[in-house]
Amino acid sequence: MASPGEVPMIRRTHRRLFGSTLTAFGCALLVQSAAAQTGPVAQPKIFVETALLPVARAMALPADAPSWQEVPTAGLGFAAACAAGAETAPRLLLTAEAPGRLALEGCRNGPDGRRRIETLPIGRMAVALVVPARGAAVAADSAATFRAIAEAAPQPGAASTQPLRTVSTIGAQPQLPGIPAPLLAPAAGSLAWKVFAATALDAGCSATLGMHVPFTVAERAEVCSALRGGASAHRAPGDLAALSAWAREAPRGAAAVVTLAELRALGSEVLPVPFEGVLPTIGNVASGTYPLSVGLHLLVVRPAGAGGPALDAARDFAFEILSERSLGPSGPVAALGVAPMPPTERVSARAAAFTLLRGRP
Repeated sequence: MASPGEVPMIRRTHRRLFGSTLTAFGCALLVQSAAAQTGPVAQPKIFVETALLPVARAMALPADAPSWQEVPTAGLGFAAACAAGAETAPRLLLTAEAPGRLALEGCRNGPDGRRRIETLPIGRMAVALVVPARGAAVAADSAATFRAIAEAAPQPGAASTQPLRTVSTIGAQPQLPGIPAPLLAPAAGSLAWKVFAATALDAGCSATLGMHVPFTVAERAEVCSALRGGASAHRAPGDLAALSAWAREAPRGAAAVVTLAELRALGSEVLPVPFEGVLPTIGNVASGTYPLSVGLHLLVVRPAGAGGPALDAARDFAFEILSERSLGPSGPVAALGVAPMPPTERVSARAAAFTLLRGRP
């Protein structure tokens, strides 16, 4: 039996042992909790329209970024980014068609809670209509372009024998001499073709067909962008040598649609055609005044309840997409022919992404 003097010592020893046991037990719980948190993290989903895959792949994303999920159209991409469900990871969409106000409002007020959304501009993609350098100074407009090459355009004679009337001379003469020369169009399905169809052909379709233009977006795209046999030809993507050969050998009256990157590479071999009176300069494209250009956007959707590592990852990915390394004048996206946004707008886009994806709800 312990003496009275030994009892306090035994109690102190018990407290130390008991406290050590609790401390060890608490540390074990913390380790298990940390191990659970460092398991697989819900990654944000990043979607991209099929035509924009080259742009997406050029961006300087980190090695641990999730793979781009390809969607065939902007509408399907927007539906995927705004899909309802229990998943709270943020979603990003690279698109060439910014959703309208009603679509954005419907996405914000989803059945799974109110979402926060930002549509951030990342640049403008443009195409240029060019003629061989040995040709005459010419100008063009959307109505003449549509009438010259579109299947739906009314023609006075057999479609296959109609001369290309995409361009018209500056001055009194309304058209170039009627020499049959098909328009060399971008590869079907490419981003350049998407831009050309959505700008020159769509506007020309409305001006020419008027009330007969189909109402739905899908039917309108199908009718307005269908090319007439003999008046145009799609070229292989990325074949600059063939494009250079065309510039040297094409007959008078020929024209081609090229990206800004191809226009730079061709140099003095071709002449850019003013479209609706505007030349395809970087300044005109970046400001949106050049008609044959569309804005590219990063749509960021933050679902209700988003937070934790998934939110941090989405913020990192958005910052890399919007970084100067990706979107600056010397970056890989500009090398594809995408005109960068002005410096202040690039900074504003990054600030908006940070505000949307920071830790606070």
